[in-house]
Amino acid sequence: MLQRLVPFFRDCGFCRFAARLGLGMAAAGTRAAVIHGQRVICCFQFAIESLEESHEEIRDELLPVFRLQELILEAQMPANDYLILGEIGNGTKFELLSNEINAGFEQTGFRTLRYA
Repeated sequence: MLQRLVPFFRDCGFCRFAARLGLGMAAAGTRAAVIHGQRVICCFQFAIESLEESHEEIRDELLPVFRLQELILEAQMPANDYLILGEIGNGTKFELLSNEINAGFEQTGFRTLRYA
């Protein structure tokens, strides 16, 4: 049966045209899919780059605030040591931490409280 169909497809001009047309459409569809895929990848790259930029901006703004938080937590320890242990020599450590905290507030753009 297959041997009877093969000569039919060889001799039939329309069948050859249909086969070529089908292959051409498949190639064009594949090319369109590749081009569309490249456009999608470009859009994702743009989105990822904008997210990275916003992440860097947020990180740059928050790092000084986190450092201030650490300094404030450290500054409470000399007062705690004085109250609990009675150690008097921690005043200079508190003053140093206080100056660092004030410098950190100035760096972030916040106002500092000055005590008389």
